[in-house]
Amino acid sequence: MTTRRWIVAAGALVALVLMASVVALFFIDEPLRRYTEAKMNASLKGYTVTIGRLHFSPINFSLDLRDTMVVQNQYPDPPVAKIDRLYASVHWKALVSGKVVGDILIDHPVVFLNLPQARAEIDDSTPVKDKGWQDALQAIYPLKINELRISQGDITYQDNGPFKPLRVYELDVKASNIRNVRSEEGVYPSPMTLTARIFDTGSISAEGWADFLAEPHAAFMADIALDSVGLDYFKPITSRYNVVIDKGALSANGEVEISPEYKSVKLWNATVDGIHLDYV
Repeated sequence: MTTRRWIVAAGALVALVLMASVVALFFIDEPLRRYTEAKMNASLKGYTVTIGRLHFSPINFSLDLRDTMVVQNQYPDPPVAKIDRLYASVHWKALVSGKVVGDILIDHPVVFLNLPQARAEIDDSTPVKDKGWQDALQAIYPLKINELRISQGDITYQDNGPFKPLRVYELDVKASNIRNVRSEEGVYPSPMTLTARIFDTGSISAEGWADFLAEPHAAFMADIALDSVGLDYFKPITSRYNVVIDKGALSANGEVEISPEYKSVKLWNATVDGIHLDYV
């Protein structure tokens, strides 16, 4: 009977602690959401972020952001980005090496950019490096970011006129070893991979290395392969130069290196099939 009483008492205590934790988190999540949102917006220039919901878990020190939206202040409609879920947590494998760093998963980000928004970005006197995107991402989670994953991304550009939108979807990116010490010029310590679908029939894949701490912007070098990319989607761009492309597909592979000091595109081979091009 005594043992049974102790079991019942322990169970009641555990239930009480769990209920107290739920209540405490209920009052923590909303203030933390407002604080995180304000901190991100303080870092950004020309854009505003709103966070739909935020949940903090003390068990694994994670943050779960839902329904995050980014708008361009000059052209707020439509939003330039919607993120279903942004999840940040401790990178437990790095603890074995004595490093306290974090991971970030960006799940199903939808990015939409039209011509007025693109022109506003181009005409903005504030350089991209000073927009504060890296600081805004860092504001979400206090730990330095070690691994970044993007799952099922969707990017669309819509030009004026009766043109099909340029769309990249099923975008998956993984990059690790991000918060390393600063590297020498030309050294890329962070492995990265990228795969995506382009338009209706095309695809792109990239595998290489990056230096995410390079200044004033990140640097990377990767082998890139394009397969069956429809050329008629570029009609909005080529039409400005009196060139109309109605048909054709491009497949190619090569090497791309972009850094603050150096830019190089090496094309090993390319195949253009079934092209129909007019000069007007």
